[in-house]
Amino acid sequence: MDSATMGDMVMAGFKKLGFIQFTGIESVEYAPGRSVVQMPARAEHFNHNGDIHAALLFGLAETAAMGASISGIVDLLGETFIVARDGRIEYLARAKGQEGPFTGTAELTPRRSPRPARTSSPAPRSSWRCR
Repeated sequence: MDSATMGDMVMAGFKKLGFIQFTGIESVEYAPGRSVVQMPARAEHFNHNGDIHAALLFGLAETAAMGASISGIVDLLGETFIVARDGRIEYLARAKGQEGPFTGTAELTPRRSPRPARTSSPAPRSSWRCR
């Protein structure tokens, strides 16, 4: 199965989720180990300052990370599932609503941990940016 077809299948699954429906997150790019998603700026996404609510930005990054992670276990999709172990986000600037849409990008990178890895899967790293 090619990357575009897999990306369409992953996004079709995501679109069944209420959060994805509310945010309007769409797939922009999907390749092995990489996922790029985009969210429009809608009035219902804004906080009291007119910025995109931080929880939605975090969700955008997590959606990208899950897409990239799924690309690493395509052959196991019928037998396993993925959950986020942890997450961290650093806000570098305001996410002004009128500057959307907002893009989340995740790429799998090799795990660098002093602890022995329980799996051989690389750890996803995700980021978001405004375009």
